[in-house]
Amino acid sequence: MNPVIQFNPAQERLIRIPESFFTQLLATSKDEEVIRLTLFAFWLLELQERTPKFFTRQDFLTQECIQQAFQQKSTPNAKKGILNALEKTVQAGIFLQVNLTGAKEDEAIYFINTPKGRAAAAALANGDWNIEYKHQQPVRAQMNKPNIFKLYEDHVGAITPIMAEFLMEAENDFPAAWITEAFELAVAKNARNWRYIEAILKRWQENGKDGESQQNTEKSWQKYLEGENGDAGEF
Repeated sequence: MNPVIQFNPAQERLIRIPESFFTQLLATSKDEEVIRLTLFAFWLLELQERTPKFFTRQDFLTQECIQQAFQQKSTPNAKKGILNALEKTVQAGIFLQVNLTGAKEDEAIYFINTPKGRAAAAALANGDWNIEYKHQQPVRAQMNKPNIFKLYEDHVGAITPIMAEFLMEAENDFPAAWITEAFELAVAKNARNWRYIEAILKRWQENGKDGESQQNTEKSWQKYLEGENGDAGEF
């Protein structure tokens, strides 16, 4: 008998999935590998702090849960199964692939096919934005990493329904590492309240946590998200 799987939204990271995944892909595709890899892609989006967000092959190949999902009797080689599914998602137009100039065969960048993803892919392909592939570390999943709800309960107090909404919005708006550090700073200053923590996060968002370096990085591709892509969502 398979083990019972229980879900606990209050203690887990919530993953955003566009409605079109259900109304278009899930409703029409019969390719289980494509559906599975696309779901993992949305999960990986929530784990990373890159700007803009993208994937490499290693992001998929180094995740244990993705390896398990593609290591089946029909495909005992998980790597082969993942790469095959990745190729099919590109062929289906779900992912956009940009091969880096002068790079090795396995050095490619992938974007979700959204307005922002298309703009970033075009900037990279045209040479208006550059990625140093060798410096890109695979996205790491930290399954036991405290989320914003646990941080709040541990350092501030009980979560009311209204506060839960504020926290979920913040978890979507700010990188997980920033949230953890903001709570730590609040504790160090003995300012255990959400307004203080939120102010830290907003200041980092406006000014760049690392100063000018982050602002310059964003400017290198921000112009491609203007106009019709300006309200293109989170991806």
